[in-house]
Amino acid sequence: MEGRLSAVCALILVLGAVGHSDAESIRPIRDHPGVCPRPAFCDNLQFCATARFAVCSHDSECNIDEKCCDNGCARVCTKAIRVKPGVCPRFPWIRDRICVLNVRPVCIDDFNCPGNEKCCRDQCGPVCAKPLKVKPGLCPDLKSLKALADPQWWRQCSHDYHCPKNEKCCLKGCESMCVEAVKPGHCGPSHLEVSLRCSRQRPCSHDFDCPHDWKCCKNQCGKVCSPPYNWRG
Repeated sequence: MEGRLSAVCALILVLGAVGHSDAESIRPIRDHPGVCPRPAFCDNLQFCATARFAVCSHDSECNIDEKCCDNGCARVCTKAIRVKPGVCPRFPWIRDRICVLNVRPVCIDDFNCPGNEKCCRDQCGPVCAKPLKVKPGLCPDLKSLKALADPQWWRQCSHDYHCPKNEKCCLKGCESMCVEAVKPGHCGPSHLEVSLRCSRQRPCSHDFDCPHDWKCCKNQCGKVCSPPYNWRG
C-alpha cells in the first residue's frame, strides 16, 4: 500500500513540474519602452568576426529596462534610452556661433526637459526642443526584409517626414532608411487560418490596410488581415 502511495505522489510531482515548466515557457511577446542606442561597433568587421555575444531576437528576452538592439555585430540585450514621443528637429548650422565649453549639459535624456520637449543635439551640444511628430506604427525587424539586403533599395533619411506615405525612418545597423511601418504584435503560424475560407478573408499589402490592431499576414490564401498573435510557447 505504501509503495502505491509513493508511486502516486511521485507521478503528481512530475506532472506538476512539467505543468510549471510549460507555464514559465509561455511568455508574452511585448516591445519594451524606450529606443535602442546607436550601434557601438559600426564598420568594425574585424572585431565582429571574433567577438561572441549573447544574442536575442526580441525585447521579451531581455530585462524590462533593456531592448533587443543591433550593436553593429549582432542583436543583443542593451540598456534602453528613455524617450518621449516625436523626433528631434534638424538644427541649422550657424557658421560663426561660439560654443561655451566645460558647462553642465542642459539635458541628458528627454525626461530632463519640460512638457513634451525632447533632449536634442545642436552644434554646441544637448538642448531641449519641441519635437517633430512621428508617423504611426513601428519599425519592422529589418534583418528579416530581404529587399534591404541590396543597398540600391535604401532610401536614406533622418526622420519620418523624409519618407513617403506610411513609411518610417528606421535604423538598420549604422544607417537610417525609409521602411514600411508595421503595427505592434506578430503574425501567428499560417496554419491558424486554414479553417477560414479564402473568400471570407480580407486581402492586404501592409498592416495599415487592416482595421484596428489587425496585421497583414501571409497564409495559404495569400496576404490577408489577421488578429495579432502575441503569445509563444
